[in-house]
Amino acid sequence: MSSGRSIWSGLKIPLFLITGTGIALRLIPVVLPSVNFIGVVDIYYADTEACKALLSFHNPYNIVFDSLAGQRDVYAYLPMVPIFLSPFELVFGDVRYGAIFADAVITLACFWVARTFFNQKAIWSSVAFALLPPSIFLTSFIGSNMMIGSMFLLLALAALFQEKYWSFAIIFGLGLATNQLLILAVPFFLRYLWRMKKTRFLAASFITALAIVIPFYLASPSRFLYDVFLFQFQRPLQSNGFMSLYFLTYYATGIELSLIVRSILVLVVGVYFLVFLSKDALKFLASILFFLAVGAVVLPVNGFWSYLLPSMTIACTMLPLALKRPRPLGEEGSYSKKESRYEE
Repeated sequence: MSSGRSIWSGLKIPLFLITGTGIALRLIPVVLPSVNFIGVVDIYYADTEACKALLSFHNPYNIVFDSLAGQRDVYAYLPMVPIFLSPFELVFGDVRYGAIFADAVITLACFWVARTFFNQKAIWSSVAFALLPPSIFLTSFIGSNMMIGSMFLLLALAALFQEKYWSFAIIFGLGLATNQLLILAVPFFLRYLWRMKKTRFLAASFITALAIVIPFYLASPSRFLYDVFLFQFQRPLQSNGFMSLYFLTYYATGIELSLIVRSILVLVVGVYFLVFLSKDALKFLASILFFLAVGAVVLPVNGFWSYLLPSMTIACTMLPLALKRPRPLGEEGSYSKKESRYEE
């Protein structure tokens, strides 16, 4: 069994080449606009204006967006999104460079998460994400921001599996202040940390998230709550929001599933995953993957496939399962950070 250090030394150059390839693929539609045959969407314009507002020391939840931003009076993203993207808007004049940076970090983080369970084959996780067409499309063609929360989620998982608990606490807190979907991962992290008597670090994650969110909330409480939480549950049904249970049920039967019904469905699925499918580290990872996907499809009125990006990134870390059947080592629960959890 190779140590983590020797694996890293042997794969350092290939890993950075893979990351560089992923960056290059994502840069092409940005630096060559003629290649972008689709064009950026309303999210891109909303993020751009939110960053400009933040850089001007204005509250992005109180601005009226340009008509290109679609829903002009709503900024539906948590504060860490414009906070993260603002330096890239300031330096490069395009928030997509921030998305490309996030994708590069995810590419590296995929390796470190997969390396928890696999040795040499962990690098295929990075290959999968670097070349993942949906990721390239979301980042460089339409200008989505879903990869920012995915980045914090993957980094938090990597830190947790390496037993760097304070790093996990801060990074996951940043994730909670970035993407509302990550709230669904909290019960799984709670169970995982409870078994190791490390739940205080999850509390630190909430403190980190609240430290970022509360100033924006206090600046405009009702507007903030509507924009980042209620809007997704009350927004009008859109023709392109077909990847939601609400949409499919309505168009198939005419029944409008209430938020209470949708929440109960998610709760039932979540309890099932917690009780039966998150008993060790690999099942814990798979449970988060599937539960985030369930939440993305069941909870919102409109469902978009971009909401599945966090689940896609976790799926990339599990790609080596398809390449070679692993053999579990040791007991369920905690593992040594010095060794892979599975043999090659």
